[in-house]
Amino acid sequence: MLTHANLDRSKHLIKSLNLKMNQEYKKWLTYWKKNLSDSLNTNIDIEQSEYFEIENFKIEDQSINDVQKVNNLIDIAEQKINDKKGIKNKESDKWIHIEHTSVIIAPFKLS
Repeated sequence: MLTHANLDRSKHLIKSLNLKMNQEYKKWLTYWKKNLSDSLNTNIDIEQSEYFEIENFKIEDQSINDVQKVNNLIDIAEQKINDKKGIKNKESDKWIHIEHTSVIIAPFKLS
């Protein structure tokens, strides 16, 4: 039975859901805005960086399925670390192995 109390409760629930959704969108928009602002203050030479593009990436997936490309980024980061320490031979006992590296995910590409 629909009463004024139930109707008011439903309106309140809808308003609350909309507010939560708007806050989530606002949080993402603020995040991207700050990233764009930060990018103006940094000097990132994309031509010197290793990167790859993913077609139709969905941020909800929270993972990258192209393992070979990800492993390649880890190998490159590992090589850079060892080059800085003067270690050239991958078979050396001194070779530093890494299991992870930092990754920057950009929602679009500027060209």
